[in-house]
Amino acid sequence: MMRHIAWLLSLAVCFAGCGQTPEEKAVDAILKLGGKVERDEKLPDRPVAGIDLRGTKATDVGLKELQELKGLRILDLRDTQITDAGLKELKELKGLQTLDLRSTQITDVGLNELQGLNGLQTLDLTGTKITDAALKGLKQALPTTDIRIRGP
Repeated sequence: MMRHIAWLLSLAVCFAGCGQTPEEKAVDAILKLGGKVERDEKLPDRPVAGIDLRGTKATDVGLKELQELKGLRILDLRDTQITDAGLKELKELKGLQTLDLRSTQITDVGLNELQGLNGLQTLDLTGTKITDAALKGLKQALPTTDIRIRGP
């Protein structure tokens, strides 16, 4: 009897996660946090194009899931607990065009992780702890990016 219960339990676990693509797992994680997902309906397989995690309990650890979203263009992380450590997880998102980091825990240290995102068109750092010196360096590294930073 106990063997049957263990087998049924493992079967249930498999149905919950087996066969999911990495993108599907990432989407599930985003939705569990209360985030929103926007798909590109014009492309085959409808890849994830935008993620809105603003105001959720998203953390640095959770950002690892985003690496699987190769078509991600828009990422809204405002009003989350994201720190400099989490930005390391974003550096592979080369297709990212818009990144909103308003009112996060980002400092000068984390900006280095963003310097390789050459496709970034808009970056909002309002309400972060970025200094003028770090902002100047970032503007040099990403000269075509509209970097927004207003007072807190």
